[in-house]
Amino acid sequence: MDYEILRAYSGGDMADFYRAYRLRRSLRPAPGQASPAMQFALAAAFLLMGCAGIWFSLGREGTLHGELLRWVSVFWLGLGGLLLVGGLGVRGGTRSRREQQAAENSKGYYRFSETGFATYIGDAAYACNYAAVEAVLEDEGHFFLFMPQNAGHILCKSAFTQGDPERFRTFLAERTGMEVLQIPRRQKGAFT
Repeated sequence: MDYEILRAYSGGDMADFYRAYRLRRSLRPAPGQASPAMQFALAAAFLLMGCAGIWFSLGREGTLHGELLRWVSVFWLGLGGLLLVGGLGVRGGTRSRREQQAAENSKGYYRFSETGFATYIGDAAYACNYAAVEAVLEDEGHFFLFMPQNAGHILCKSAFTQGDPERFRTFLAERTGMEVLQIPRRQKGAFT
């Protein structure tokens, strides 16, 4: 059976996607990518090395060794700061930015068949193989397919034009060969 799903997103759908992305990233980082905890540990180590270098260079003003140690320390501080800031990531952005992204990305539809799936946007079609899917997550209103290089697809359960979401979950698990991970329900008033 083929499934067809409209690409119809709202700003709330984009916020849910960012939430799923953060959860997926915390479960299993993409190949070659450090986990958030590892990024924080490396940043802390670099910052400590920079601070220690500056402390050791304080008694050596005017010497070549002191100047070199000070510049190397500034490098470690800068690297640690960049790694720390880079590891914080996007926390969902503003509502207007989410709405803008949703409008840009919600044109077209998806078609899922036995052999693969395709995204149709205007006159263009983009085919994907199920073997390329790295993770499948689900919440109460969406399926999220994560692909290599941090790409992903939002499939709104309310946007099915062919097939139904309950059978689709089983279909995805069979085709991708992986479990569909459930995202815990968000509590009202909880910050994401």
